[in-house]
Amino acid sequence: MLAGQVVPGLPVATVLPIAQAGAQPTRLAEVEALAIVAAVNAHHGNISAAAKALGISRNTVYRKMEEARGLSQPPG
Repeated sequence: MLAGQVVPGLPVATVLPIAQAGAQPTRLAEVEALAIVAAVNAHHGNISAAAKALGISRNTVYRKMEEARGLSQPPG
């Protein structure tokens, strides 16, 4: 997947592995990522509609998605 690209129906676990483990999110960034993925999925991949529903800009959605991908990367 290219940076900033979102696929309709994207499973939350592909963006945030904590969802795959069934654990509760512990950081604000994890909660934000879950909310963004849910909004993008609810709007069938339409980033503009998801951003509007969340009350944030499209650029913020893209930035938060990239930050969420960083959460799933091991440090180092």
